Amino acid sequence: MNDMLLKNAALFYQNSFQKINLLIKDGKINFVEDSFSCENSKDCSGCYIIPGLVDIHTHGCLGLDFADADASENEKMCRYYARSGVTSIIKTIMSAPPENMLRALSVPLPENGAHIQGLRLEGPFLNPVKRGAHKQELLIAPDARLLEKFLSAAQGKLRIADIAPELPGALSLIKRFSGIIRFSIAHTACSYSQALEALDAGAVSFTHLFNAMEPIKAREPGCVGAYLDSASYGECIGDLFHVHPANLKMLFNQSAGRLALISDSVAAGLKDGQYNLNGRIITVKDGRALCPDGTIAGSSVNLFDCMKNAVSLGIRLEQAVLSCTELPARAAGIEDVCGSLKPGRSADIVIMNKALQIKEVYISGKPIV
Repeated sequence: MNDMLLKNAALFYQNSFQKINLLIKDGKINFVEDSFSCENSKDCSGCYIIPGLVDIHTHGCLGLDFADADASENEKMCRYYARSGVTSIIKTIMSAPPENMLRALSVPLPENGAHIQGLRLEGPFLNPVKRGAHKQELLIAPDARLLEKFLSAAQGKLRIADIAPELPGALSLIKRFSGIIRFSIAHTACSYSQALEALDAGAVSFTHLFNAMEPIKAREPGCVGAYLDSASYGECIGDLFHVHPANLKMLFNQSAGRLALISDSVAAGLKDGQYNLNGRIITVKDGRALCPDGTIAGSSVNLFDCMKNAVSLGIRLEQAVLSCTELPARAAGIEDVCGSLKPGRSADIVIMNKALQIKEVYISGKPIV
């Protein structure tokens, strides 16, 4: 692999943009002095260099869904993520018959495109009252034996499991397995106090804040109130459709250091039309993905779109970048391998211009775009 020197860019390091020259050597990041020379160099004046984005909640793209995609389809999706500036993902599998979920967990990881840094289960331990696009007949009470089967199928790669903490057996499940995987509070009708109980039991985050949970009320703060009153991580879908822009800005203003933007994508990269995704009929229209009854099915954007959306609301670019790189990596416990530009780490980087248009993407030091 040829060395490549990227110079004169504003490089995102330690939460700010700095003038640092980056040398890609053997696929790794190195910082070098201005006097350093290299046969292959690129003048990145007028551009930003940021870490490759990290999407810890995405179900798929291009008409494919991780819940039923085979190995070649997983690679096709990972190539799309890479072209979109997302270099690491947590592959998210939504509620399905247990045998289907076990099969999806055991699909070999692709060698090309975005890195799959782990797996995530959004279901089946969710509250039917707040099921959203999940089919009610597929949701069950927390089951330790089934979770053990999921863990076995994932072969150490299961990172996150979503759970409604008010369900019978949920707290004991969290306590028993929280040292092995990370639990995120999701699709829940739990109260403020029940959410805090789940955090005390070992849960570490809240899934797509404001969606599939009770809203803040005068005498019941609910999940959003519990999140704001805690030190936990929280996710928010950044398509400006799932969550009103004012609410997204409020989350940034109140919890910027622990808010991770996610795509929760099911239809990214698709044109308007009707699609069958994992047995669900989804209609994409004007950038929105909807079930036949009008329920939001997930987003049709990628995480880079979400980052730009945040900036469009007046969120500082530095904070928007953090919410799509280091903070989701920390929320998923993968910050040691992705989410920030550090010497010695895999050169997973995005070069973008001042208009936030992607110019180049590198994964493990290899140019993708």
